[in-house]
Amino acid sequence: MMNDINRHIGKQMCVAIVVAALVGCVSPAKQPIPPLRIDVQSTHSKALQAIHRNDLDNAQLLWRQTLQLYQALDDWNGQGMARLGLAQTERRLGDVNAAKEVLLPMQNEPLFGATAQAQALFQLAQLSLPDTHQAKDYLNQSVAICPTECSLIWAQKNLNARIAAVEQNWGLVQQLAQSVIASAPESEAAERAHAYRLSAQSLLAQNQAVAAQTQLEQGLLLDRQLARPDWLLEDYRLLLLIAQQQQNAALISSTEKRIASLCAAMACK
Repeated sequence: MMNDINRHIGKQMCVAIVVAALVGCVSPAKQPIPPLRIDVQSTHSKALQAIHRNDLDNAQLLWRQTLQLYQALDDWNGQGMARLGLAQTERRLGDVNAAKEVLLPMQNEPLFGATAQAQALFQLAQLSLPDTHQAKDYLNQSVAICPTECSLIWAQKNLNARIAAVEQNWGLVQQLAQSVIASAPESEAAERAHAYRLSAQSLLAQNQAVAAQTQLEQGLLLDRQLARPDWLLEDYRLLLLIAQQQQNAALISSTEKRIASLCAAMACK
């Protein structure tokens, strides 16, 4: 009798152990992503795609929608990203005042975070050109507020070069651009490409078209890898000026065809 009871208890224990093991193997159900969060992720992604395609009108609408959704979520980091994207779009549409209005609320608002504020001040510096005095003021604020090991460091150096270009200080432009080319890591491909473009611009202004073409071709290689049609368009427009200075009919023709091809795929402004 006692052996039967022991066997029965043993069976119950085995069943309990198996059940416990099975329960332990079942992971807790994941919380579903709220619909509003899904909406903002989708809209944000579409806005980025639109601006990369240079579809500026659509990008403007999508960034506004993205900003409203982040505001509804009380997501200040997201709001900052949306404002930066919207301001960039407004600038490229030619509405500098609208771009500034989007960015100015970020200037003294710590809720956006230091990195986003530094980016806003950086864009305000860009928008201030050709007023180099105001641009330098905003850029200095951006440098001062940016956290340690700031991700903007190479963009800030390039903007310094752009300011020098407005002042037609071509020697300084070349110095700053070459500093970025020599020091920026490979992961900063976008800023390296920008520096090559600035270097080419300064050389062209000094009637060194052949050297300018060499520099620009390095930037073109990077911009093709980055798959940014808007930057490729900037490159080829500068290459056209270089070709015209050289009076190189073949290069003029091929560059015009490349510009036309890009513009067939994107809304050129």
